[in-house]
Order: sequence, then structure tokens, then C-alpha cells
Amino acid sequence: MKTNEYYHLLRRAGFGASLENTNVKNISRKQAVNQLFSQHSKNIPLTIDYPKINAGQLRNMTATQRKELQKLNRDKLIEYNIAWLSRMAETSNYFLERMVYFWSGLFIVSSKNIRFTEQYHNTIRQNALGNFNDLLNAIAKEASMLNYLDNNKNKKQSPNENFARELMELFTLGRDVLYTEEDVKEAARAFTGWRFNAEGKFIEAKRQHDEGQKVFLGHRGNFNGDDIIRIILEQKECAQYICSRIYQHFVNDNIDEQHVNELASVFYPSYNITEVMQHLFTASWFYNNENCLSKIKSPIELMVGLNRLIPFTINNPKSLLAMQKIMGQVLLQAPNVAGWPGGREWIDSNTLMFRLRLPSLLFNGGQIETESTMEENEMMRQRRKNYLKASVRWDELNQSLLRLDVDILHYLTIGKQPDDQTREIVRDTEKQNYLLKLISLPEYQMC
Repeated sequence: MKTNEYYHLLRRAGFGASLENTNVKNISRKQAVNQLFSQHSKNIPLTIDYPKINAGQLRNMTATQRKELQKLNRDKLIEYNIAWLSRMAETSNYFLERMVYFWSGLFIVSSKNIRFTEQYHNTIRQNALGNFNDLLNAIAKEASMLNYLDNNKNKKQSPNENFARELMELFTLGRDVLYTEEDVKEAARAFTGWRFNAEGKFIEAKRQHDEGQKVFLGHRGNFNGDDIIRIILEQKECAQYICSRIYQHFVNDNIDEQHVNELASVFYPSYNITEVMQHLFTASWFYNNENCLSKIKSPIELMVGLNRLIPFTINNPKSLLAMQKIMGQVLLQAPNVAGWPGGREWIDSNTLMFRLRLPSLLFNGGQIETESTMEENEMMRQRRKNYLKASVRWDELNQSLLRLDVDILHYLTIGKQPDDQTREIVRDTEKQNYLLKLISLPEYQMC
């Protein structure tokens, strides 16, 4: 396996390599991929501490107590955002976390309830490399999803179509593929009565469920929500759509239909996520030149990748929220159910300048000005200045740099060997400064 191919795999299957990922000699592509999967099968839930409020306590709360609970949820959502970012940066189980990041970008929800949010993401984490059938069924019954897309308001007297529509349009089939407006209406009827309780547990309100016969994608029967999902999964177009989303995330923003068809033939009908990802990472075309360094890093990929490369901690963790806000991607706060546009949309004149300055801001104690995120009260709406003070473990970094061949450092950072002009720009006798210059290049924005 070529050195550049190895680091291409780590950029896409994780969030970039660390300075410890340097032993690439005499490793085949199959060995590298097998190693990737063997190391990343253990699921460890991501949890934070917060009081578990039950239905009785919620009913008996005063208006003041409810307001305090709302503030607690806001604070805990910030804490969960930071905990998730830290998990991605620090875990050795980075491939699993990359899959959680991918699926959470496909199955978008936004919740103001920390309990539901934590439960939702751990459900994804549990099923991220398992079977898509299990993942989809579990996600559809999560309190965050049912609340976000209004299925808790879906009842037989007045069916709410939001969840049924997005299930097909964004989660499984793609816009206007196979289904009609009538299919949306019939599917909505099938999902009537799907609810959750105060603890976030899925329940079926029998009295609110439409027991009548429905016609969906040419099938006729007394369907419930489970039946609708089953019928969708029976369609190869579902596998085709999911594989197109996998391709765009892990391979290239521009879809190659032949390669997507190849992935779909592996994915359907078993819907084994591990199998399709193994096929992807061992495919020769995954390593083609047109797919290497072809994608702009998302803000989260950029931040996590920097932290995986350079061992540091932010003295004020809420500065991490400020960085996310400036670059246009706040974890847990997608702009809408379709998620972030991605691709070239990540970059404009302001975000590009900030991205290029970010390494220097982090490691030289720079100052940024931004609106704080995830807080809704008046004080948090005010603009404020934040100093990005990072504590870098310089001794650990320098020891790793001393052992590192400079050519490997190039592949680690910009994914290729620099041309003569770039070498002049980054020239420095101190490896620490040389590294800082490399990660400040526009090339570092690509993956």
C-alpha cells in the first residue's frame, strides 16, 4: 500500500492521522482495512451526568422550576457538544466515531432535551456498523426523531405527514424516487400513534392509530409504521440512495453512478453496513487520484483533525463552540432536517481566512469575536471576545516530530509532497514551526 493511500484511508475513515500513525511500511491495503475494522468494533456509549426527570416530577414542576430545567438542558447540550468533539479527537475507536458522525448527518434531528439527545446518538453509535434495517427502525422510534418531525402529533383524526415525508425524501429513497404524494399520506396514516414518554421511551398510542387499510408503494394492507419501513427496505432504490450518501461523504462530492451501483449490489438486500464499508475501502477506485484530496473538510473534520494531529486542550472549552459557529457547523444544531449543504458551501471569504488562521490562533493565543451559540437568553445573544488559549503538550509533540521523517509529515498534513514553491513558503529549520506552517496552508483544508 502506498503511503499516500494509507493516509487517504485514515482521513476518510477517521478524522485524519495522528503523529503515532506512521508505521506504514510493508502493509497491504487489505491488512490496513482489516486492521481498521478489527480495532473499531467496540461500542462505548457517550454519556454525561444530568438529573433524570420522570413524568411525575415533570407534571409537578412549577413555572420557575420548568424554566430552570430549560436552562439546565441548554447547559448540558453544550457539555454534550464538547464531550462529543473530545471523543472524536481522542478516541482510538475513531472509525466508529466517524460512522456516528456520518449517520447523524444523514438522520438529522435537533432536540432541546439532553436526555433525548444523548439517547439518540448512543442508538446511532450502537448500530453504526451493524445492519441498516436495525439502525433505521431504532432511529424511527427515538424520542428526538419523533418530536423533531412532529410524529408525536400524528393521530388518525389529522395525520401529520412530516416524518413520513422526510423518511422517504431524506432518509431512505431520495426526493420523488418511487413514492407519490399519496404514498406520503398513506405512510403518515401508518405512523399514527407513534409516541414517546417523558423518559424518552417509545410507546404506541393504540387509540390514535389508524387501523384502516392503506396502499403504499403498490402494497395494500392494514399497515403500521414497521410495515412501511419494511416495504421501503425491500426497494433496491433504498440501498442505492444510502450508498450514494456514503459515496458523497467518504469518496467524492461528485457521484460516480457505476461505483454507487457497485456499492448498492453489496449492500442490498442484506443491508450489512460493515460489509459495504469494507468493500468501499478495499476498492481500487477509492484510492484513485480524482478521489484523493478532493473534498473540503467540514469544520468538525478540521477541528478534530487538528486535535488528533497535535495534542492540545482548550483552556475554555466553550471557545470550541465559538469556532464551530464561525465556521458554520455547530454539532447538534443542523440548520434544518436536510443538514448542512457541505462541499464548497463550507468556504467563503470569511470562513476561509479563519480556517487558515486557526492553527496560529490556537497555538499563539489568538482572539476571536463571535456570537455565543446554543444559548437563547439575552446575555448570550451579545457579541463577545474569546481568547483561544490552548495548552499544547509540546514535549510529547516534539518527541513525535523528532522521530518522524519529513516526507511522512507531508502525507500526514497535506496528503502529498509539496512542490518547490510550497517548500519555499513553509521552509523552517524548526520542525514545530514547519508543522505549523504546513497546517496553515490551503492544502490542509482538503481531505
